[in-house]
Amino acid sequence: MIVPVQYNPQDYGTDFKNIIQDPYTVCMFAENLECLIHSIEGKVVKPGGGTACVRGEPNASPIPTGFREGGFTSLQQKVNFKDDNFIVMDLINHCFEGLRTKIRANRNTFRKVVYSADADGRWSCGIFTVGDEVLDYITKKIEELNNDKEFLDWFVQTSDIRKMDNFDSFFSRAP
Repeated sequence: MIVPVQYNPQDYGTDFKNIIQDPYTVCMFAENLECLIHSIEGKVVKPGGGTACVRGEPNASPIPTGFREGGFTSLQQKVNFKDDNFIVMDLINHCFEGLRTKIRANRNTFRKVVYSADADGRWSCGIFTVGDEVLDYITKKIEELNNDKEFLDWFVQTSDIRKMDNFDSFFSRAP
C-alpha cells in the first residue's frame, strides 16, 4: 500500500532521512531529470535536498518532477537531456513501472510505500514549483496503484515477527 506522509519538521517520523532507515518501507521521492538519467546510467549521484535525501538508497524509488533548476509545467512538456527527448507523462509512467518492478521483485519484503504529500494527500514538492497537472497526475497514479489488487498482494500481508531486526540474535542469545 502507498501512504502519504505530510512533512512536519518537529516530527522525526515524517522526515525521509529517518523513514528510509526502515528497510521494509519504500520511499518515493521527487527526482530531477538530470540525476534520474545519471542514476540509470549507473553513475553515483549524491543525495539531494527534500525527499531526494533518499537518492541512491535501495528502498528509494524516484519520480521525476523537474530539472535541477525548476519543476515540470505540464504532462505533455517535451524535455531533452543529452540529445534525448522525453515527454513528462512518459517519464512519470516509466518510473511508476519501475516502482511496480521493485515491489514485484521483492515480493513479501516491503510493508508499504510512502510519498511526501500535502494535507489532502496530494503529491507535494517543497524545493521547486511543479505544475498542478503534473502533481495531480502523480497523485492519480498513486491512487491507481492503491486500487490494484495484484500490486497490493506483493506486499507483506501479515506481520511476521521473524522479519524483525535482531529476531535471530534475540532467540539465540545465551542465558
